[in-house]
Amino acid sequence: MDSSLFAGFLTIIVGLIISAIPLFIAIKFLGGKVSLVKVIVVNLLAGIISILIILFLIPLLSSLSGWLLTIIPYIPYIILILIYSVFFQLGIIKATIAWILQAIILYILNLLSNSLLGISIF
Repeated sequence: MDSSLFAGFLTIIVGLIISAIPLFIAIKFLGGKVSLVKVIVVNLLAGIISILIILFLIPLLSSLSGWLLTIIPYIPYIILILIYSVFFQLGIIKATIAWILQAIILYILNLLSNSLLGISIF
């Protein structure tokens, strides 16, 4: 295996693990059923679904008018919360709190890494 290919693969794996940590902590705190592998899979799934929504569903719905047009930007967030709810066996409220906690934990980890190491990890 070429060393640059291996380094790229290793970078992707480490990136997936690091990006999963805030969600893992948030779900664990809320008492959801969680493992690091499950969080990585959910992050990948949520990313793929969000891309598909942006590419296909939003252009389709953008031809609508009225109140439906105002909810289009929120569709990916709603689906993300539903994914969290199903995969981690949380209610909608706890899944929403997990999403908010994930952002707060991400901010704190970024602040710590920036102040202690001088780098931004997220």
